Amino acid sequence: MSQPNNRANLHLLSLAGMLTTLSQLIFIPSIILIRDELQASNLEISLTVAGFTIAQAIAQLIYGPVVDRYPAKNVLLLGLSVFSVSSFAIFFAQTIEWVIVLRIIQGLSISAASICGSALITDMYEEKGRDKALTVFQMYFSMGAAAGPAIGAVMRIFLDWRFVFLFLAIWSVTVTVFLYKNLNVADNVKIQSFSFKKAVHTIKNAKFIMICIAGAGASFIILSYHTNIGFLLADFFEINANWTGFVFMAIPLGVFTGTNISRWLLSHVSREWLLFIGLVGVVVTAMLFNIPLYFFELTTSIVLLVTLLYLSGVSLGMVFPMVAAIVVNWFAPIRGTALSVVFFTRDIGSTLGPILTGIALTAGGVPFVFAVVAAVAIGGLVAGYVGLFGSKETERNNEYMEKKQGVN
Repeated sequence: MSQPNNRANLHLLSLAGMLTTLSQLIFIPSIILIRDELQASNLEISLTVAGFTIAQAIAQLIYGPVVDRYPAKNVLLLGLSVFSVSSFAIFFAQTIEWVIVLRIIQGLSISAASICGSALITDMYEEKGRDKALTVFQMYFSMGAAAGPAIGAVMRIFLDWRFVFLFLAIWSVTVTVFLYKNLNVADNVKIQSFSFKKAVHTIKNAKFIMICIAGAGASFIILSYHTNIGFLLADFFEINANWTGFVFMAIPLGVFTGTNISRWLLSHVSREWLLFIGLVGVVVTAMLFNIPLYFFELTTSIVLLVTLLYLSGVSLGMVFPMVAAIVVNWFAPIRGTALSVVFFTRDIGSTLGPILTGIALTAGGVPFVFAVVAAVAIGGLVAGYVGLFGSKETERNNEYMEKKQGVN
């Protein structure tokens, strides 16, 4: 495949991957409208979120081994097609029950974009080029999570909630058509002889588990910021919560900056050190987050908090792509299975973030929430350090994996 085509297909695959996180959060600002129009209970509305997340997490564990056995392009196009149909169907849905079912189908189908997109990029590029390409893919992926609520909030002002799902459907159809026409994986890409038992055995080592925990911690943090910034503005500072979406845009801007910094630094610094630097940045910004709440006047506090959100985004923009790049390079023969575990643990982190910080909010108020976020950030840094530099056993595991990949 030519280099220009590689670049075009990289951005198409990234746009497909972005749908994974965007579709999870973009309709959140409209949930009250959905509840009132469809006469749904709060539990039923919660199921439209939880059903999608759980289906997505489970599906990723399935897509990984499938991609290691069958052509990733075919699996991706099938997933995007089902997602498009389910999104169109929600646009016309008249009951909350149908919305719940279709949201589950959305979660099951769009999971293909994250796993297959990463696998295809692994096949399209080699070494440093692969790392930089995965950085671009993860940039889109992270920005979807960060920008989704803001985009949804703007659409809510001007359009009916159903148009959010029409927007997702049109996005998905467009990307699917362009990928079908333009994506041609090189002929020398060979589908591995896959054994699920061997794959499970290979990824059951301490360093891989620790790296996954570090990535899950980063997902916990970004979703916790998203969930609690509104409470911070409305309850603690007592200002209009409509500003939440605009304040939160600091994180996607930071993620964009962080991923571009990572792409540049990859020519000078190893991916392992970039991940560690990113994790340190997440810890520092999280630990500083409570300081503006008590020691500065309102305007200064808001400016400092937005700055910290931006710097946190920069750090997260380094963490997410480096986790994927490290795992792909460690487990190239079973890249789909390994990535499915990475994305599954991220989903667990994303799910636990709002739940645990919600409990913290009830127990100790907004400051306690961000103390919990700081504690999770420290735990993620420790896990990342152990996974990257921990012990002689880690080094032996790495040598074992390299030998195993050489045999395959």
